[in-house]
Amino acid sequence: MDFNKLVNITGKPGLFEIKAEKGSGIIVKSLMNGKSNFVSIRTHSFSVLSNIAIYTMTDAQPLEEVYKTMKAMEEDGKPVIELKDASNDDIRAYFKEVLPDHDENQVYISDIKKLIKWYNSLKEKDMLNFEEKEEATDSEEATTSEEKAAESKK
Repeated sequence: MDFNKLVNITGKPGLFEIKAEKGSGIIVKSLMNGKSNFVSIRTHSFSVLSNIAIYTMTDAQPLEEVYKTMKAMEEDGKPVIELKDASNDDIRAYFKEVLPDHDENQVYISDIKKLIKWYNSLKEKDMLNFEEKEEATDSEEATTSEEKAAESKK
């Protein structure tokens, strides 16, 4: 999954996938209902998921890394918390398991709820395939190394 193609748009619920860019905005497809539409940069703000990070006590953790942790926890038998049935204390406790050193003064319950909703939306659309990206990066690096070696032999 490419977090550079996924955005949150102020004033609009859910996540959107960027389909095309135009001079005054972008064409996006909603992950909620699958509809595509044009969104103007003059009337809306965009947050690209690859640029979102969660504050920790020492630095910030990229959202993609947080989602990798959540997915690994799920695979190990610790399901993502159900927001409907959970209290704020339960949500905070779950997130402490995901990111133990998150800054509780800067990461609000509303932020955690939003990122859990996004995670569930991405999971529902089968868009949490981190291994594919890592494998592609590894193969690109290998190809680049091979190309450099071939160039140096010339």
